[in-house]
Amino acid sequence: MASSTGSGTPRREPEDTPVTQILYIDIDPARDLEDESTREGRLWAEMLDLIQDSPGFERLYWGRRLEEPEKVQVHTVRDTLDAHKSFLASSSFQQDLTTTLRRLTTLPLPSTTPTTTPNTTTAHAGPPTGELPLNVRHAYLAPLALSSPFGTAPTLGLPVGTAIYTGATDAWYEGAWPLWTHVVRHVDGCVGIGGGRVIEPVGGMEGGYMVYVAWRSVAHHDDYHHTKHFAKHRVILQIGHRGYAEYGHVVFRGVREGQRAVKGKL
Repeated sequence: MASSTGSGTPRREPEDTPVTQILYIDIDPARDLEDESTREGRLWAEMLDLIQDSPGFERLYWGRRLEEPEKVQVHTVRDTLDAHKSFLASSSFQQDLTTTLRRLTTLPLPSTTPTTTPNTTTAHAGPPTGELPLNVRHAYLAPLALSSPFGTAPTLGLPVGTAIYTGATDAWYEGAWPLWTHVVRHVDGCVGIGGGRVIEPVGGMEGGYMVYVAWRSVAHHDDYHHTKHFAKHRVILQIGHRGYAEYGHVVFRGVREGQRAVKGKL
């Protein structure tokens, strides 16, 4: 098993597994981030441009949690963990991105909904960002079965069930999770499976493992939980960890691939 990387826990993934940086941002769902004809949409695109132009950038995909639509996730894949750390320390993040995000989150809402103070209390680890509703973590995410649930066709726009299993042990990595990916891939409505180790502690505990399972609909996922098949096999998910957190669904809506062709840039 390879040495640990950045968190004091053993590295369990293949050496070529990319690191994904996840920005968790609170943005009122009344703000239409996909429509660049709106001020919100233009500011959001500007923020994504800053990320796309960062050294080591490979791709990003972003979406909102279904159960808490004010919670937006931006997943960015770069070529190394050092590239992620360099971005967080750069002026592009510390000044440009945070300034754009502050403008975006303080705009008057495009409706009569009263403006509320964002709740910044979360378990996500990351650098201090003042009063911005922003937190950061990193994970070695990789597709594992069927289609990738990470912002690619055919799972883009579909609900992706997600949770973090804390304190994952060898029994999780070598038994429970591989077996579960084999079981759930045959369930009606399952479209894609992925996951990976979280670098930062989750809820004060090392050894977090993020899972992502894409479904044709939330109903397919919820209905499965009431079947005899799930009742028989759910014991698998109770092995090799100390609990789970942040269960829910995220729908990834947008994707950026590769660095932009910027005028004057060689």
